[in-house]
Amino acid sequence: MNSEECHVLLLLDNVSSHRVTVPLSNVTVHMLPPNTTSFLQSQDAGIIQSFKSKLEQLKTRYIVGKFDELLDKAAEVENDNVETQIESLYTVDVLQAMQWAQGAWETVTSTTVANCWRHTKIINDEVHELVESIKHLALGQ
Repeated sequence: MNSEECHVLLLLDNVSSHRVTVPLSNVTVHMLPPNTTSFLQSQDAGIIQSFKSKLEQLKTRYIVGKFDELLDKAAEVENDNVETQIESLYTVDVLQAMQWAQGAWETVTSTTVANCWRHTKIINDEVHELVESIKHLALGQ
């Protein structure tokens, strides 16, 4: 970052594991005040909610699809085996979970992120308006 002359502001909550013990070039670390997580952290302000909602949707589609497959094969399977297969519908390997997480994250829009930051009031509304104006100019609108 130093060679690119890029400057970063890193906002962290005051958990002891977030202590910065080494100097960081071009990074300014600012610790948020205690007991302000739900008010100031943008993730708590809606980004995680959006992510989890999509993740749950992907998981439900997967389970319904597997259940439909199981129903299609029900005549071929013994009754004892059906219960085992129904229980296995909710078993997911790590790769599948990571793919769902990636898919869910890709659906979180930049508008959602911007609105969450706006909600925290950390960034002045004038900055948000400036960013929106630049977006419209870039799109030729």
